[in-house]
Amino acid sequence: MRISDILKKNAKPAEPGPEKPEPRQVPSLIPQKQEAKKQVQPKPETNLAAVHLVSAEQPYSKAIIQIKYILSNLRNNNSYNCDLSFINEFVDLLAARNSDLLLLADKATPDIYLYGHSVNVCVYSLLLGQAAGLSRSELVKLGQCAFLHDIGMAKLLDTALKTTKLTPMEVANIRNHVKYSQELIGLLAGLDDTLKSLAVQVIAQTHERKNGSGYPLGLKDEEIHKFAAIISITDTYEAITHPRAYRARLIPHEAVKNLISGAGSDFDPLFVKLFVEHISLYPPGTYVRLNSEEIARVLGINLGLPTRPRVKIIINSQGMKIFENKTVDLSSTPMLFVKEPVDETKLNLTDKKLALELKAMRWWVKGL
Repeated sequence: MRISDILKKNAKPAEPGPEKPEPRQVPSLIPQKQEAKKQVQPKPETNLAAVHLVSAEQPYSKAIIQIKYILSNLRNNNSYNCDLSFINEFVDLLAARNSDLLLLADKATPDIYLYGHSVNVCVYSLLLGQAAGLSRSELVKLGQCAFLHDIGMAKLLDTALKTTKLTPMEVANIRNHVKYSQELIGLLAGLDDTLKSLAVQVIAQTHERKNGSGYPLGLKDEEIHKFAAIISITDTYEAITHPRAYRARLIPHEAVKNLISGAGSDFDPLFVKLFVEHISLYPPGTYVRLNSEEIARVLGINLGLPTRPRVKIIINSQGMKIFENKTVDLSSTPMLFVKEPVDETKLNLTDKKLALELKAMRWWVKGL
């Protein structure tokens, strides 16, 4: 299936959207040796007042802190009273077309990848859920399931954090995280029984595939809960666009092509279409080379115009850093356009300080 078969220009251009929590010490987890409706529904109601009061970094930081505490406690079989209120803030920010949250989701956590992965999958799932027309209450439930989908990895950190490629036996062991996630849900206080029951069902199916080739049960088509079908796409996309100790990441443009190739076999084609339309070919946070030979960072997308995002030009055609704020909406500049996506960490720059800055920006550090 080609990109042109997936992308349809059926949406209006996006409008640009509108304090930081005190630092808290969080526990370290580094192991010590020892089909949705085709009619897209209206956007969910948005608490606009809250959106203007809260920056994207604030709820994102809350989410990172929560997953650290959750995994730390579950690793030791301790119960934990989790607070998932940040998901409501995510919903509001995305409904207001705030691109900052997607800019954050493009980053990875430098200590343990599971922190950023859990939060980013939650963000991407909400983006796709909104595109699919889910109600606000459904979105909150989807976000909760997505955020908790990998908590079983708390029992497999020694394997998950290996710096070399996993052996076939280790891969088989990692698949047990689905079972552990279902079991550990019961230790999370603050979640009602209805949500726990839903999460158990959804978590069990996030690695199932539309054609029945997934695990653990080989479910297919409508046997797979729609939340799990959504998370299967966002989990895959997040994983391959963020680095692991034993491999580099794919740039998002290549990851999108991977999803499209799996549409109809691994993934629901409607959900893939909606995700590609709303994450775009050049998602916020990624870098592109313009036909002027300048390098720009994508700040936001224009719905219906996947090849013409809003960008900030950061490097001129001579490879030198641009210090002024040079932002451009490519939807209104027909003579300036994206030539190709680039991996900013592999640019051949004479400015070594800038090269280090670009590499550092791949990682999420509060306040950076």
